[in-house]
Amino acid sequence: MTALDSHLTDNNKEICHWFIANIPSGNLSEGDEILPYFPVFPIAGTGLHRYVFLLLEQEERLDVTDYLGGLSGSSESCPLRSRTFHTSTFYKKFEDSLTPVGLSFFQSRWDKSVSRVFSDVLRIHEPIYDYDCPDRYVKGPPSVNPKEGVPVRYLDLHRHRWPKDFYHNPKYERVRSELKRAQGTKVLPKFIPDFNRNEWNI
Repeated sequence: MTALDSHLTDNNKEICHWFIANIPSGNLSEGDEILPYFPVFPIAGTGLHRYVFLLLEQEERLDVTDYLGGLSGSSESCPLRSRTFHTSTFYKKFEDSLTPVGLSFFQSRWDKSVSRVFSDVLRIHEPIYDYDCPDRYVKGPPSVNPKEGVPVRYLDLHRHRWPKDFYHNPKYERVRSELKRAQGTKVLPKFIPDFNRNEWNI
């Protein structure tokens, strides 16, 4: 099981959360647990993280302890740095003996359990990011001196974008008068409900 988006320093690398090799006849409990399960930790402010379960069929027993640094023991004793992983590199190294046969994935986002992972398991400060949400794209207003049919209320919303001489230049007189008229017009709904008859009248 590997995390595609959880590496803290390199976006091109992954974090291996669980690694079992040399599973005999599909008996998971008898395989070599190279890396015990480590809880997921999607960092606050980074959105959804992708996690992948990858099943590779072996044609022979593989020695992968050197590749992963011979890690073993409980998840608490394994530093996060040692779980750096790259699926493509691993597969290329053993591709003559491996065949991909299964894949599944899920997504996860931050919750309070992530804070406990950093404080109780990793024992490091939890990084928290504030998502920098870009401003909604707003199409610029049409020409200040438009043709007939241009919505004057839309122009009013973009008052801060008007030319500096808007109130003084004669060529904007028609627009100024239209805005003044629109601002003083009471807008009525097109459909008025008749609650006594429980129906809509036009």
